[in-house]
Amino acid sequence: VRYESFVGRLERYEGNTRYTLDRARVAEGYMRQTQDLMQRLRELAVTGATGTFTKEDSAAMAVEVDQLLSEIITLANARGPDGDFLFAGDKSRTEPWRAVSGYVEGSGGATTVGVEYLGGLGTPMAEITEESYLPMNLPGDEVFWAERQRVAGGSDASEFRVTADTSIFIDGHQIELRPGDTVHAIIARINDSGAAVKASLDPARNSLVLEATQAHRLRVEDGSGGDTLVRLGILSGSGVPSDYAPAARVSGGSLFDTAMALRDALYKGDHLEVGGRVLASLDAAMDNMGRRLAQAGAMMERLEAAALRLNREIPDVTS
Repeated sequence: VRYESFVGRLERYEGNTRYTLDRARVAEGYMRQTQDLMQRLRELAVTGATGTFTKEDSAAMAVEVDQLLSEIITLANARGPDGDFLFAGDKSRTEPWRAVSGYVEGSGGATTVGVEYLGGLGTPMAEITEESYLPMNLPGDEVFWAERQRVAGGSDASEFRVTADTSIFIDGHQIELRPGDTVHAIIARINDSGAAVKASLDPARNSLVLEATQAHRLRVEDGSGGDTLVRLGILSGSGVPSDYAPAARVSGGSLFDTAMALRDALYKGDHLEVGGRVLASLDAAMDNMGRRLAQAGAMMERLEAAALRLNREIPDVTS
């Protein structure tokens, strides 16, 4: 009975491994297509930064950027063989990226003016061997991000004190707080939590600053019934994670923000903006996509090794 149970588990692990490997291969293909489109965006940015083209020529390049942006959004909303969204995190049935239409000067009609992430914060895990798990996909707000996001609170925290036992969540890490904790204690606990976020105190404004240590969207929220991040001027108090307060200063956007900034600057004929901030942001996005592709490749290598091991192990145990 024990052997039959063990074989059953091995067969389940083999199925999980095959399924996850198939998803990873499909996702990597979409990521590589996105990388090719990003390279074309960079070529247009370098061309537009020279300042040797007329405003009409720049507008023609902006039209191409807009089309590339639409295609990248389509790739970011790609589905796997089972119909689940590949880049939606743990909300695999929810379309991860929603385009917001509006008017941009020079476009001559409605176009994309914003792209919002609606996917999950985590990722479903597949058990590939006893007590060993691998993520089944990569969250879209990591893969399709450009810069390290930074959020500076809008409130002076010099006199801040936690008034009751509560908690906050930073990138999925729960951080417990105690009555009397100051902003310095909160900063220390965030930095010791293991989250890919560095906390500090703005010396000029005495406000809490959260900065990602790698390119991704910060995910911050107060624990149930708590209002610590609201009082610190980070969150608005709506209860929606990462819904920042109006006074908070937020920087570091997604690949879509970068593409829209490039398009808008080309419509205006602002070659200095294209060659400065926009090009730097685009390079950061390409660096991040390269890192995510390396992660996907390493994960596929491990899955292939696990599949080979299980192919040998199942017949041996059966025998």
